[in-house]
Amino acid sequence: MLTQGFTVCLSSLELLNPGEQGIVTRFSNTDETTIQQLKAMGIKPGMAIILEKRFAQRAFAQACRRHIRFAESHNFIVTDGDRRWELDKAMARAICVRLTHTK
Repeated sequence: MLTQGFTVCLSSLELLNPGEQGIVTRFSNTDETTIQQLKAMGIKPGMAIILEKRFAQRAFAQACRRHIRFAESHNFIVTDGDRRWELDKAMARAICVRLTHTK
């Protein structure tokens, strides 16, 4: 019999704070193009990922005027410890994670 309580916390990657880590559980109901892009990048269910940085579009665009295109399309940087990815909001929203612990 289970005598200790436990908590399972599922979240969209979009809602994580920098430093939070989770295991990708699934991709949410989103367009197939976004899912295929994530799979092509190597992001898949079962892998651990950490949200390294989150950028506010306006603040990042002002800080790095040469990288306006990046600021308009990518808001999140995630890592699995070996690789890093730049994700836009739709991609981050599509990734469902089970929170594990903070970095």
